[in-house]
Amino acid sequence: MTKNIVKVLSATLLFLFLVQINANAQYGVQLSYIAPDGNNIYIFKPAVGMELKYTTGTNDTSSRVRFAFSIGYYKMNPTQDTFSNYQVTNGKLYPGYDIVKNYSVIPIGAGVEYHPFEGKLTPYIGMDLDFFVINYSYHSYVEAQYDDNKNETDLAISAIPKIGLTYQIGHNWLISAGIGYSIEIASSSNVNSQSYYKSYLGLSYYLNK
Repeated sequence: MTKNIVKVLSATLLFLFLVQINANAQYGVQLSYIAPDGNNIYIFKPAVGMELKYTTGTNDTSSRVRFAFSIGYYKMNPTQDTFSNYQVTNGKLYPGYDIVKNYSVIPIGAGVEYHPFEGKLTPYIGMDLDFFVINYSYHSYVEAQYDDNKNETDLAISAIPKIGLTYQIGHNWLISAGIGYSIEIASSSNVNSQSYYKSYLGLSYYLNK
């Protein structure tokens, strides 16, 4: 638990350092709908996540290329209370089960977006690179073999190509919406793939100091 707290604090300090790089930028909040893909659709239900974002540039509609940094949080709930499990030892089948108690993710991201047109309403394409800190706990039981409660921390990196729209309100507010797909590049475990569809809605405020 202490290691996890240190990781979260370190990530938060990094985020705060990044947002001080440029005072003329957008600061915002983004809500995301996380829809698992692959084998995870049988294990986890879709979830809602939240991210704090910092985006470079004077404002979205006049900056064709802009960079963004973010830190967020989402929690996945299992599709079942109990998952069947088993083990074969010396030719004998031993039944069992697994129970997912907690599965929460802290994504720390950096990305780039390209806006081909200017105007209040403009489309864009982009790519994010996310580093995930995944904390999960579960109970795993197989008759006469083991009965374990485990707490684990997994790490993963994903690339997220995305496409979306932004709409500028006045001089300071910006609404953004889009969809992306998380493609896992590497992880410390093959069990917790971070492949998922991500649709999102964000609200940013342009701060000009």
